[in-house]
Amino acid sequence: MGVKFFELGQAVSAAIIPGRKESKEKTGDALYIDTERGILAVADGSEKNPSASSRFLERFKEAVEENGFFYIRQSDAFEEVVVMTNSLVRDTPFHESTTFSAVLIGQNGNAALLHTGDSLVFTLRAETQAMEQKSRTNHLLIGRALHLFQTEIIPLEPSDMVILATDGIVELARCLRFSPQDLLSRCTTHRSPSEVISNILKFIASVEMSLDDIGIIAAIPGTMKNLEREDLPRVILKD
Repeated sequence: MGVKFFELGQAVSAAIIPGRKESKEKTGDALYIDTERGILAVADGSEKNPSASSRFLERFKEAVEENGFFYIRQSDAFEEVVVMTNSLVRDTPFHESTTFSAVLIGQNGNAALLHTGDSLVFTLRAETQAMEQKSRTNHLLIGRALHLFQTEIIPLEPSDMVILATDGIVELARCLRFSPQDLLSRCTTHRSPSEVISNILKFIASVEMSLDDIGIIAAIPGTMKNLEREDLPRVILKD
């Protein structure tokens, strides 16, 4: 298994990086990037059913497209997004369990955060250069819960950076004796999404221990919004 990359200029960079655990034949990490609608999501399926993550992201993508969400206006669309996603959660069978974390960029300096499980969502604030964890880690999973664990509006200015990662980032940070926030802060010195991915790969190369898979997305909302709106990619990155 090799590293799978996605990159779009200085707007978005993402990768699925296989771990170094012999027991794993397939990574359960999957990413959904919709540059036209302003949606970023990560999911991490179980070892018993690693493809559950990409299947849930496919269902989420289809529902988003059917409902026409596009750089949402929180005042009239946030609740609709939550209701739509919770319906998908309730319809997910037990054996299709996966984590799920998504950021839907808004049009007014905010974003919608949808989250269940131990994947992570951070923002790097442009004004303060502070790396802030926005997701609340929990042990629930899609397929084993009736609704999302966390749904809220978070502040997200156009020049901020948003980073979503599966829990493999925690294991890497622990091996390096960093917190996840410290590790990501060391990967964002030039505030470039592609820099985040390249530095994560350098840190992985410096560690000899067994590591979990890492799925990671780094994006700058303002740069995404300013992309030409013609033929923007909507991709699900998976093993």
